[in-house]
Amino acid sequence: MLPITFTFAYAAFSDELIPYIMQEFAENGAENLVLSSYLISRILQKPGLLFELEKALQANGLRFVDAHNPFGLYLDLNVPQPALRGIMLERHKLALRIAAHFGVKTTAVHVGNLNMQIFPEYGLEQVHAAALRSLEELLPLAEELDVCLALENIWCPTNTPERLQDLMARCPSSHLGLCYDSGHANLMTKDQKLENCGVIQQWQGIEPIAYDKNILKKMLPEIVNCHLHDNDGISDLHKLPGQGSVDWQEVKTLLAQAPRLQCIQAEVRTVPDRLSIARLCRQFKEFFQK
Repeated sequence: MLPITFTFAYAAFSDELIPYIMQEFAENGAENLVLSSYLISRILQKPGLLFELEKALQANGLRFVDAHNPFGLYLDLNVPQPALRGIMLERHKLALRIAAHFGVKTTAVHVGNLNMQIFPEYGLEQVHAAALRSLEELLPLAEELDVCLALENIWCPTNTPERLQDLMARCPSSHLGLCYDSGHANLMTKDQKLENCGVIQQWQGIEPIAYDKNILKKMLPEIVNCHLHDNDGISDLHKLPGQGSVDWQEVKTLLAQAPRLQCIQAEVRTVPDRLSIARLCRQFKEFFQK
């Protein structure tokens, strides 16, 4: 069975509590954790935390298996403005070095959204080209460090399976793959007949919205890691599998055939939903061992 990895809302706690959180995961049967974008950002702010995390992992028999690179409006690969791109790229390079230090082999990367309100002078093709330029700069370092960049599907016109596959075709490398996000795919499965929601907001001006029931099938050959969580098809809720409308039988059946898949990540919301680490570990493992 592929390793199951767990992410966590470390931002809700002080750095001093991270070792205790890791201990709680270990005592509930977890073996693998996610080097989250928050942990990476904290290491960039406080470099000594790298050694504290290393010590906590060793003390609890844990390891970081996969990671998530920095993401956000000014941190995604398709940031178009020249004044911002250098900073964004340097943060991704530092994130890759941190991931490599911990032996991580795959890291999720956000291409980025369209953000016409913020960058009105840059259209869909221009930000797609910006993402391509970012990959061309980052891939040599990823190859050197032996860390695979995994482009994640979201619910925007910039990161449909077709857009992600185009980037892969233009940057052929064994260190470039895809990250399948079940919750994001579920938002794009069908038109919910709403006047407004996150999907509609992101696709304004790019209609018709490319609803797609076959996102996982399209991504399957190149998936190297996956973020698994559930929702109602309307909002990105990050619930436990089985608490929403994701077709989990199909997801599990197809992922079992993914030739490049290296791990299964539980990207479930914990602290905001008052979900205990014990319940997360127990239910996620039970669900995927069925």
